[in-house]
Amino acid sequence: MSLPVSVTKLPLILHLLIETPASLSFLLKPHSQLPGASPEAVLILRNFGGLLLSTNILTLLFLYRGTGKEEDDGLTALVEICLGTYHFWPIHRAWRRMNGSRLSSAKREERKERENTNGKGNGYNGWSQNGNGKRMEKKEEKAPLGGPKVHFVVHVVCLVALLGVGISSL
Repeated sequence: MSLPVSVTKLPLILHLLIETPASLSFLLKPHSQLPGASPEAVLILRNFGGLLLSTNILTLLFLYRGTGKEEDDGLTALVEICLGTYHFWPIHRAWRRMNGSRLSSAKREERKERENTNGKGNGYNGWSQNGNGKRMEKKEEKAPLGGPKVHFVVHVVCLVALLGVGISSL
């Protein structure tokens, strides 16, 4: 019995399943990603959502492209490697979010000074500021798409799957 999709394409399906909700979250609900974001930051978040959506479209095209072909020209492997390298950055972000409380005192002071001099904050770690730049209470909001621990695990799995299959397929 043969599978309708080659095992080498499973990491592409995984990427598509993981990044579709993420792209929609950045595009449609940017404030869930960065509470208290300025209008400029919202544009950047939506731009990032569009970039993620374009990787999903590329992934769909490569899944469709491979249907029924016995031999692959190696391009799918290169795309898997490329998509795999993207996952380093969400892993880094999740790691920093999980370990933010472990910043050195110098780094905490630097961050505090930066927030004080910038006026309006970015709402990082659930904190929000009002229009006058004064810190408000910490918001207890549900973490978007599972929070940093889920992001960390999911993106490590994506990274290993995409790079593993991509490199072994060359």
